[in-house]
Amino acid sequence: MSNAEKFYKGIVKGFNNIQSEPSTGGGDFRGGNSGCITEGGTVLGADPRIAVLRHLGIEMPTTFDDNLLFQAGHTNEESLAELMKASGMKFLREEECPIRWEFAQGEETKSVTCRPDFMVYEDDKPAFGIELKGIFSVGTAVEVAHFSGYMPKVENVCQAGHYSLKSNKLPWILQYINRNYYNIFIYGKDKFPSDHRSVVRDAKTGKAVVMKPFTTIYDITWEGDRLLVDGTPTLVTGEGIDRYYKYLAECVATKTVPKPHHSVNVMGDKLKRDKRKEYYDFSDADHTDWDSWVADCEQIVEVANATER
Repeated sequence: MSNAEKFYKGIVKGFNNIQSEPSTGGGDFRGGNSGCITEGGTVLGADPRIAVLRHLGIEMPTTFDDNLLFQAGHTNEESLAELMKASGMKFLREEECPIRWEFAQGEETKSVTCRPDFMVYEDDKPAFGIELKGIFSVGTAVEVAHFSGYMPKVENVCQAGHYSLKSNKLPWILQYINRNYYNIFIYGKDKFPSDHRSVVRDAKTGKAVVMKPFTTIYDITWEGDRLLVDGTPTLVTGEGIDRYYKYLAECVATKTVPKPHHSVNVMGDKLKRDKRKEYYDFSDADHTDWDSWVADCEQIVEVANATER
């Protein structure tokens, strides 16, 4: 066995050894699967099917390769914390500022637990929260960058808005960090302003050809019950966020297979592509009734767990 093989097997073994215990199911709903249902029935944000399955303890296993992304996200948090500390900011990390709220489902009380990435303090009072996201593809880089003219991901806006809502509508920040250089072949060549420091243009054609590392930051605020992104009203409301979680609980109580999210952004505009639906892990499950759906999803997870990572 070569040193490369021995080393790889060693770090995979280390990954398997530090994995947390699997969920036992039936616990709280999670703020990480945040969403909103409008008065008209449009489902924004996290796929309700995934949110309900996670509530039941049915999740696809995290592979060694998947964990590389999670490690990158953790690195982003650590580096941001270092910069904030060096600046003199006072803040709490996710384990220090958890959020828990409850709602009634029939005669039962259901709870939702949230873990904001950061809570920043000014004059010893909470000033704003931070939801931090990493960028790991050129498509996402173009999609969420301020200078590309698009909007942040709807599921990320719903999550930041959810945490803000349950913190008495404290202002929030949704920050994306890209640490890569991307060649821009197709995506939005005409969308990029020529003067942005993160864009390299071809000297002859003037077209954007390379995107350098950057961070882009959105303000999440409220106007009454309406969520704003950089001051622009969205479809997301406080009532809609509450309605989303009540819908999840109702699906569980009535054993109803949840409907998927709609492929729209926070303004209601149709997405050109919805990768979350394309890569839905449980597409082969029978969705016609609850028992068949749950049984098939459990089987899909069982097969995935049996597969060598």
